[in-house]
Amino acid sequence: MLAKLKSRKYLLWALALLTACGIAIAVSDLSGQANKSCADAGLSGADMEMATLDTIKKPAKPESNINWSKWNSLEKKVKAADAKYTKVVAQAQSEITANGKVSDATKNAGFAAAKKFQNASEDFAKFLTANDCITRAKVVRETGNARIKNADMTFNEIDSDKISAYNDQMDVLAEARKAYLEEAKTDVSAEDRASIKDTLMPRLQNMSSQVSTLMSNISSLLSQVKDQVLGGGVGGLVSCSRDVAASDNPAAKLLSPLTSLLDLIKSLGSNISGMMDDISSL
Repeated sequence: MLAKLKSRKYLLWALALLTACGIAIAVSDLSGQANKSCADAGLSGADMEMATLDTIKKPAKPESNINWSKWNSLEKKVKAADAKYTKVVAQAQSEITANGKVSDATKNAGFAAAKKFQNASEDFAKFLTANDCITRAKVVRETGNARIKNADMTFNEIDSDKISAYNDQMDVLAEARKAYLEEAKTDVSAEDRASIKDTLMPRLQNMSSQVSTLMSNISSLLSQVKDQVLGGGVGGLVSCSRDVAASDNPAAKLLSPLTSLLDLIKSLGSNISGMMDDISSL
């Protein structure tokens, strides 16, 4: 009888250990998926930043003494910095797919690219301010600030605070864009206003579709994490593992950041819709 009890005890411990190993493997996979979704969100956010920046058109002021050559040069530098940044984000996405996280080298390159973008944006914003293009300058400066928070979210492991900080900054950028587009109704030529509609509306519609897909993916991932936490993982091999899972399962650490990420994507979708409404009214 004693031998049977010992045998049963060892079996339970073995099953518990197996379950713990299974949970660890499952959580590692979920963590990699969460990091990938975060990087995907970062790329979508960067697309939105640039779409916002691309609404900036020259003021229709024949009497203006603005140095248009310098305007074009500064704008070109911002776009070149964005191209570099998105290239590094693509590298980060590949690394996460392969290893579950971003390498230190790519992370450093991403932060450097984001800073270069912010510096180029700040130079352009100062030029615009000096030429009395105040609402334009606000959009450009806040785009640069958004890119720094985008990088902090994209190149680090998924983190609620970093996601929320980026979400808040995108709200600031949206307000700046709204103020500029309201002014653009009378401050931008009819030809340029038509160009904004023709080039950006199809682009925003495509972005909206991509964001909807990302929202669905994150919602599915969040459901998987909840199942992992509440269901004990890998089929709940032993009843005690379920009790442990609810309180100690490392998957629980993903609940808050994934919820924040889902909130960000929802906000991004609303931001896109709001921008389309603003452009339609030009």
